[in-house]
Amino acid sequence: MTGPGLLETYDAERRPVGELTVEQAFTRYVTRVAPYLGTENTQPLVGDFSMEIGYRYNSPAVILEPGSHPLHEHPRESRGRPGARAPHVFLDRDGTRLSTLDLFGRNFVLLAGPEGGAWHAAALAQADRLGVDLDAHVVGAGLDDADGCFLQAYGISPSGAVVVRPDGFVGWRAVDAAGMPERVLRRVLQSLLCREDGKP
Repeated sequence: MTGPGLLETYDAERRPVGELTVEQAFTRYVTRVAPYLGTENTQPLVGDFSMEIGYRYNSPAVILEPGSHPLHEHPRESRGRPGARAPHVFLDRDGTRLSTLDLFGRNFVLLAGPEGGAWHAAALAQADRLGVDLDAHVVGAGLDDADGCFLQAYGISPSGAVVVRPDGFVGWRAVDAAGMPERVLRRVLQSLLCREDGKP
């Protein structure tokens, strides 16, 4: 189901985060407990909250957007940017309140805006064709955004969509509708799994 390069993305994603974590732990120790050791050759201190849950991944298993790709970012500022953790937003389903985070953990998940029905249909079709476990939701059809926070939190328009990996990190995002959603999502799923030509 996955391509041979997917395992290598673990190191590409985790090593920079681990190195930054060690560097920041040392910096915190020096600046807070032992300033006499000196802080030259250390990175500037990253805010604790941003360091703990605001780190971002950069690997072939993430489809990055053009522009800068910082290793860490305050979670409220990432807004569903690929490589960042998928944001928490409360939604309602059949009268029960749940978090978007409750939808992640087992399969890939497509979350589309209320006008993103084409993304929803394309995701299900391509996941079936490629043999990928994927859950697809249109926020506004079965999942209600009573607080009106979903689109802003994920940085998409009503016709946009995101694909969240099983680990809860955003793998891809379309801010708005695209011309050929099935072709786009086929490439997206292949890329996130490091597969070529749809072959397992």
